[in-house]
Amino acid sequence: MAKTELNVRERFERRRVIGAGGMGTVWEALDRATGQNVALKVLTHLGPLEIYLFKNEFRSLADVTHPNLVGLHGLFNVDDEWFLSMDLVKGVSLLSWLWGPEIFEALCGEGSDTSLLSTRLGRGSDLAPPPPARGASHGNR
Repeated sequence: MAKTELNVRERFERRRVIGAGGMGTVWEALDRATGQNVALKVLTHLGPLEIYLFKNEFRSLADVTHPNLVGLHGLFNVDDEWFLSMDLVKGVSLLSWLWGPEIFEALCGEGSDTSLLSTRLGRGSDLAPPPPARGASHGNR
């Protein structure tokens, strides 16, 4: 393995998983180069389409800056591992914030992350309201 690859791999100290989705896993990590805690998204499905989408995600947002948006720091590839680093935002998941911690923990279990929702509730169909009656508009329920 080349020295630069070792430096990239050793740059981030992965501490804990903070989320998972269709493309990858997001870790809280220490960026040893800056001394900052960051979010490190690691691509877990390595097909050509997934790599293209991962690169496109970074490229389309890399130059977007705003105080209310997460900043992207870097896109990295070492051997067959792809990851990007971004600002780490401390807080609770959107679902926990919307539902409240009691409902969230009842659905997912105490200390769980949102990745369990896909296994416990399917793809969200249980969360959606029923469709309106035929011929009725949303305001007529």
